[in-house]
Amino acid sequence: IKLETQTFAGIWFSGPSSVRYTVSRFNVLGVERTGEATDGKEDFNVYWTLCCTDNPTTVTVCKDGKVYVGHAFGELVVYEIDRSARSIVSRNKCFPVGKRLILGVECEPDSRPGNMALWLSHTDVRQAKATANSGIISKVSGPTFDVRVDKVTGLPRYKSNHANYQSRFGPDGKMYLGMG
Repeated sequence: IKLETQTFAGIWFSGPSSVRYTVSRFNVLGVERTGEATDGKEDFNVYWTLCCTDNPTTVTVCKDGKVYVGHAFGELVVYEIDRSARSIVSRNKCFPVGKRLILGVECEPDSRPGNMALWLSHTDVRQAKATANSGIISKVSGPTFDVRVDKVTGLPRYKSNHANYQSRFGPDGKMYLGMG
């Protein structure tokens, strides 16, 4: 199955005929900036494969051109890429929310390259018997995203699924959150 998107949230998705797929590995793709979008976010055109990553749950590209990948066990990996050489310049790992299930990464609208802040949507890491209402939206910043401020807590979470997913800032400046 080929999935083309600027962002991806969730470790499962459904296909035709109610077939359920588990995403355990996917390719991190190169990106090419194609211009400024009308909503203030930059448009990116995905066009080449760089490498692969295990247990992904969400991926997004911020204005700094870096690829941010959240993982099932709390890891955030930041890829800096060289578009002309089609190669990875750096791959940095951190655990800004500890051992929690990251289901969404959103770029702070006012962030600038060299001073990025992210909004992470995360919940109890357990896939069965998870803690109810364990969903959190956190703003993380700092060179290694080690400064964490929980902005929203107690979001609904069912014992095995149904959690807070990807958030997006709308043109009105408000954050919108997907729940499922």
